Amino acid sequence: MNRTESSIERLSKAQRRYEKFKKFFLQFQRNFALLQGDSFPIKGIDFDHDDGESSNLRFLGRHYTIEFAMIYVDDALRGQVTFNRCLEEQSSKCLHSVTFNGEGELDVAPPAGEDTMYIDEDSSCLALVLDWVSSEIYS
Repeated sequence: MNRTESSIERLSKAQRRYEKFKKFFLQFQRNFALLQGDSFPIKGIDFDHDDGESSNLRFLGRHYTIEFAMIYVDDALRGQVTFNRCLEEQSSKCLHSVTFNGEGELDVAPPAGEDTMYIDEDSSCLALVLDWVSSEIYS
């Protein structure tokens, strides 16, 4: 196999991985709807999705972005989600970041007594987003 064929093979593999990771993130974004449900105890959380790779979240006068990317970690491609605070007249500030593997398993320890967290599960989405917002407000 020549260098061009090798590069095409590697890039094709990376492209397939990216699409798989992006599907997980799209489900993560769909789970945001739970934050605005009538039965959800906190009111006033507003969000919109830009392009399938990022979301805007607003709460208590604060603006955050949640962004998706693919990164290379320990000889493997992984999906990454970052939680950023948008500050007026400044660059966004990354507050939290998690990665996930090809099965959607997050690299964060689950809350005590709970199962492994997956990026596409509604309970994991709620746990992450609420923890991120809460920790930023009370920091």
